[in-house]
Amino acid sequence: MSPSASVPNGSVAAQPGPVSYELTTTPFIKQIRRLFPQLALQARMRGSTLALALLILAAVSPQPSLAWWSPVGSLNVARAKHTATLLPNGKVLLVGGEGLDSAELYDQDALGFSVTSPMGTARAKHTATLLPNGKVLVVGGYGGSYLNSAQLYDPASGTWSPAGTMNTPRAGHTATLLPNGKVLVAGGRSSFNSPPLDSAQIYDPFSGGSGSWYTTPPMGTARTQHTATLLPNGKVLVAGGIVDVENSTMTQSAELYTPGSGWSPAASMHIPRADHTATSLPNGKVLVVGAADTEVYERYEWATNTWLYGTIYMTGRIRHTATLLPNELVLLMGGYLVDEKQYLNYYEIINPLTLSVGVDWFEENPARADHTATRLGNDKVLVAGGINSDGYLNIAKLYTANSVKFKLPPLLVFYTFEFGPRDVSGNKLHATVTGSPQPVPGSNGQGQAYSFNGATDYLTVPLDINPTQYPKLTMGCWVKTATLAPWWQHQPVLSHDNDDFDRAIAIDWRGNGFDLDGNPNAVGWSAFGGAEGQVLGGVPAILDQWTFVAVVYDQTAGTVKFRVDDMVFTKTGATLGLGRDKLLIGFRPATSSFPIDTYFAGAIDNVFVFGDALTDQQLAYIRAGGAQAIMSATFKSIPGPLQLLLLGD
Repeated sequence: MSPSASVPNGSVAAQPGPVSYELTTTPFIKQIRRLFPQLALQARMRGSTLALALLILAAVSPQPSLAWWSPVGSLNVARAKHTATLLPNGKVLLVGGEGLDSAELYDQDALGFSVTSPMGTARAKHTATLLPNGKVLVVGGYGGSYLNSAQLYDPASGTWSPAGTMNTPRAGHTATLLPNGKVLVAGGRSSFNSPPLDSAQIYDPFSGGSGSWYTTPPMGTARTQHTATLLPNGKVLVAGGIVDVENSTMTQSAELYTPGSGWSPAASMHIPRADHTATSLPNGKVLVVGAADTEVYERYEWATNTWLYGTIYMTGRIRHTATLLPNELVLLMGGYLVDEKQYLNYYEIINPLTLSVGVDWFEENPARADHTATRLGNDKVLVAGGINSDGYLNIAKLYTANSVKFKLPPLLVFYTFEFGPRDVSGNKLHATVTGSPQPVPGSNGQGQAYSFNGATDYLTVPLDINPTQYPKLTMGCWVKTATLAPWWQHQPVLSHDNDDFDRAIAIDWRGNGFDLDGNPNAVGWSAFGGAEGQVLGGVPAILDQWTFVAVVYDQTAGTVKFRVDDMVFTKTGATLGLGRDKLLIGFRPATSSFPIDTYFAGAIDNVFVFGDALTDQQLAYIRAGGAQAIMSATFKSIPGPLQLLLLGD
């Protein structure tokens, strides 16, 4: 028995764990090697039959994930433009939709839907507000005509009762629960062709048995399809909307409602919007996303009455949902592309604190808009109903998020390649493209990666990661090589090195890998940690397989750790040179010691650089969660003129 595998040519051994056993040559093991050749290679590097068994078990078992989708029972009725309200008993009340007066309940324990009493009046584009007494107030909308009626749902009895009438029919309005328990209803329109409304009314649930309505001062701007969000100071922020129905003219204006006194102007958004979302954040700020012709989102700073730009997200969607997750990220789901007339079947993750965006993930939900997304009392989100090109939907899915907020150090740069060479860390250190790398499907079938041709394609990152400025640093990515070049040829993935052999990840002969016959010196993964010879590795590169690679430098401790998927190699006594003044992706220029330009051939995805030394646990978290895990980090603000760059630079 041996606690670690021996690796030829002086390389440092992988760390397999506390106990490992020598690989045997029984018929069973030979069969396993034939069935799982790639895993057998990894186990051989660990010198362990036990390691091989564990690798196979991991391969055939569900992989760890930060988030996943799971089906739940279908709705009893296909519906869109409905409402969904989380009740105090944990059930979700779904009400109405196009041409529907029906209602149903989602039961988290039963993972299914059951019918409850119908409203008696069909309505869509209405509002539903949970009151302090546990009842649900449903207001307005349209059925056969635009409605001024309101109804109350009592979860205890499962029945509906009238809740008075507004003085104006309205749909496309907002309804906001105020701190005093009353409900502010504002805007909308009263018929299909009518102009937007500026009027507002208050529902008082404490007046009479079914409550009563009274008028409050009108808004400064008539609007429909806007948003309304309660702020920590008790005011209501109303933002955007359509101000001219005939011409579909949107507004960027915003205003504040103060209970007891009325409306006052607020700072305008940077972008006109309608059919957007506004998400209240734990710090009281408001994240606004979506519009027909913009890919920019912004955040309202209620304490200073200002708006801040965020980085761009994938596309200018409308009629989507935005849900705050337990880890304080925001799930952006579905929607509609106006110009392309396309319904969306993917989602995005936004970090509202850093105003940075994650990758788009294609998933098994159908494309949908006008659906609902309800965060349950745990780490799950119920997405239900909607519409797409096939019609109304009765399909529901559960999104499960990681409820643990994992602490990561600051990001310096992050390239998902969803947006080309844009840095989405928040520092806006956008890379320069040389050649023409092509977009291809991303790692694990998620999002988008860049494919490099091995001859002319590479990216230049305007970041000097020398050890003087960053004595502790972590960089990595997901890689899929398109060629296994001769053993003597170098394929750079990330390169900051010159003759000093500073910080870099590559495929070359110093990887000390094995071929399928167990012969040493096949090309494998390497990480440079200073002068030549201080190279870590021991894992062969495998064609057309996504591999997670990351290297952790700690100049203070004199250590370099190189991770290839779940294997970790450690080098001590490393002394780093200054290297180049820029980080290169897919390219290493000729130097005096290696006078040939070298390029990478294959795909690279989710390139990240952290300004600190990540732990093994943190890297395992990133490997499991991909771009979404990386986006849970904050970004490190880099001083200098780059801070003056505007969005879009």
